[in-house]
Amino acid sequence: MNRKFFTSLIMQMLCLCAFVNAQSIPTTNASQTCEDCLPPGWTLIRGQTQVSSKDYMGGLIPWDPAIAASPTTVGFPTSNFLSFFDGNFQDFRAAEAYTTISGLVPGTMYKFTYHIIGPKTALTEQGSRAIHITLTGGAQEAQVTEFNSAVGYDRAPFNVWCLKTLSFIASGTTATLSIEGAAGTTSFVGISIAADAIRPCNAEQKLFSLDKTMLSNVFPSTTVDLNDSENNFVPASLSKVWYDNPIHSGNKIVDPVHVGTPGYYYAFLYDNINNCYNTDLALDSVKVEICNAKAGQVALNNTNISNVSVCTSVNLNSLFEGTIPEAASLVWFNNSTHYSSKVSNPEKISKSGTYFAFFWDEANNCYNTDNSTSSVTVTITKTEVPLLTDSKSMNCPENTINLNKTLDGLPPTNTSLRWFNNAAHAGEKIETPATVKDGTYYAFFYDSGNECYNTENSISKVTVAAPALVTLSQRTIETVCPVTTVNLNAFVTGQTPTDGALKWFTDPNHNAANEVQDPTNASAGEYYAFYSFSNCYNIDLSTSKVTVTSPNCASISQLNIRIALEGALSQSGTTMRNDLQKHFHGVALLPIIDPYGSGAQYGDIGNVNGLNGQVVDWVRVEIRKAGDIAAILETKSFLLKTDGSLVQVDGSVPKFNSQSEPIHIVVKHRNHLAVMSNPIMLPGGGAADYDFTSSLSQALRIDPSVDPPQMVIKNGVHCLWAGDVNQDLILDVLDIPKLNSHVKNALNGVLDNADLNLDGKVDNSDAELFNKNFKQDINFTLYHN
Repeated sequence: MNRKFFTSLIMQMLCLCAFVNAQSIPTTNASQTCEDCLPPGWTLIRGQTQVSSKDYMGGLIPWDPAIAASPTTVGFPTSNFLSFFDGNFQDFRAAEAYTTISGLVPGTMYKFTYHIIGPKTALTEQGSRAIHITLTGGAQEAQVTEFNSAVGYDRAPFNVWCLKTLSFIASGTTATLSIEGAAGTTSFVGISIAADAIRPCNAEQKLFSLDKTMLSNVFPSTTVDLNDSENNFVPASLSKVWYDNPIHSGNKIVDPVHVGTPGYYYAFLYDNINNCYNTDLALDSVKVEICNAKAGQVALNNTNISNVSVCTSVNLNSLFEGTIPEAASLVWFNNSTHYSSKVSNPEKISKSGTYFAFFWDEANNCYNTDNSTSSVTVTITKTEVPLLTDSKSMNCPENTINLNKTLDGLPPTNTSLRWFNNAAHAGEKIETPATVKDGTYYAFFYDSGNECYNTENSISKVTVAAPALVTLSQRTIETVCPVTTVNLNAFVTGQTPTDGALKWFTDPNHNAANEVQDPTNASAGEYYAFYSFSNCYNIDLSTSKVTVTSPNCASISQLNIRIALEGALSQSGTTMRNDLQKHFHGVALLPIIDPYGSGAQYGDIGNVNGLNGQVVDWVRVEIRKAGDIAAILETKSFLLKTDGSLVQVDGSVPKFNSQSEPIHIVVKHRNHLAVMSNPIMLPGGGAADYDFTSSLSQALRIDPSVDPPQMVIKNGVHCLWAGDVNQDLILDVLDIPKLNSHVKNALNGVLDNADLNLDGKVDNSDAELFNKNFKQDINFTLYHN
């Protein structure tokens, strides 16, 4: 190729470029770096500017840290750019320069593209935060390019080149582009502009709106056409493209007519010639919902269904006719809006009601409709097993029960009777219902043809009781002197079975030779109780045993003791209250077992009509030597009745071993001060009375000038002092903490030592009673513990 031809070819190409891309702007990529200078085609207005490289500011001072070459200068011999000193300079304004854009076509939309950076040197601050870019003389636009250390959609960190654009409509053939720093800090800002930075864009600012904001597929189609969401005229020079993001990044949607992926989609106008979009941020979107269940209402062949035979369930799916959409399933709800959980097992519905059918796409979690009209009314009629009785007892000679004989009538046609040991026919059925022992059994009708039961939870049950055993109120009985026998029958509780009789034997095997002929007059020994029927006994080896003992009456003394508790006496009258025996919320507060540890028990403690009638509380009695009052000879616990008398749990008078020398009687209570009697004799085989309530002199008082009175008078009755909360036999400050704590907590319905007036609650009335006695300085009442 000769030189002349080559020169001609170059000129033609330049002309072609000028025709296609007539608009031009001076580049910032000068061939040489310099300080206090501008690239060719640029004019300084004020301040200090430089042509800088990626390595040096103005070619002299290195950037710190280093920066990358501008993307605008890729392919050029140098990577220089225009930089501004963006600080308080000269007239306290940042540097400013301008250039001229030429070759514009009035009325044409242009897009100005440039790169900007905020570099720094070792002596300056970290970059500029903003510059002003202004177009005048041929356009009407202004832009402030901001920097921020946070990364975002339209922001970039310092020291990184950032791509920016400015769109404008030309109003003349030329326009002036002014650039001015805007931060006012001791820093630099750099701008890199290529020769083709000004390009027309026919798509820019074109209006494009969506008529629909949501698209859903219609069965049998599994895709949607994105173009159905808009109805806009697209100019011939442009095309419509779709993206799955609002900034047209990544790849565009290849086939917008057949979109099968749910999500949000954004439409843009694209200028194919100038490679630009109508906007860089789409504001409108269309939501695509793909649901494989969209097939209209579910078709059903019936709207009513009832259970068959004794079966208590129906199959809802049996009413469906047609084809279930691919990738969908048939589900049921008990409401028309598929609210809450779906029916777990539609093939086994055992509850009457109305059920609604839906097609469901599990992958996309969507339904064919939000309001189903495909409903079924289910009617379940339950048939319970009729029984003659709900309980049976295995009275001899039978030792098993035939459950089938408890059925009232016959099983329904084509069903059989089955028994289980649970109400839900779980596990294995009872294989031998004709010979069962004690337990609870549930009856069901079973339809083998339909493989179902009459109910899921049976209420038809039979409780089989083991042979009745003789229950006893006491296992050990001591005769009461001078009587040496007891009535064994008096200690049997419960009812004798029908057609049965109570019998006693002296051996546990009911040998005929050992039968007790008169159980109402039994002396000391061991006795075993049985229920006897016509030709058998309730059990062959009895555990219902009573041991009768007879003391040596010549060595036993009866001692009638009477006391009164100050706290249990009301404001008037001489009878003590028995509030603790009465029921609080159905439970008596007094314990069945003696709280002092003797082991005595009174099972009827909460019954005011029981053997011992009205009981105030338990008390403890000690027998002490008169010659050595610290020596305790015998201790027993008794029940205190409302009249002040003490009784044993069997209702008899207290008994103690006779003593050959004088003794003292000491009576203790859990929250009253103890009292000690004067010396008395306990002769063998005799009886004695001691009434503490009759006189203060009944209590020992060795030196009245020093010793406090052991009892207090209330309503004319001599009583034990109330207030020994901690049971140390002293009424002092050590009783106060527990009392105050329980009063503050307002204990109610409890057996508590702080309850001084024995009414079942701890309140101010107990505190007042304690304070009254505390002021009397009653430190102790026993001379020895």
